[in-house]
Amino acid sequence: MALTIQNNKHVFLGKSVPVFAEVDDESGAVQLFVRQEDLPRLKQIEPLDAKKIE
Repeated sequence: MALTIQNNKHVFLGKSVPVFAEVDDESGAVQLFVRQEDLPRLKQIEPLDAKKIE
């Protein structure tokens, strides 16, 4: 899954990292998890508007 993060100011470049989901059977709430070893890849995310896209 490519992870794309967005806030009010920027859309961030997606990175391919494994994302795991856990669903609460009672409430239906979904929690997403990223493995500890994949966290350094997420630190490399930059806003798309900071890159030149041709």
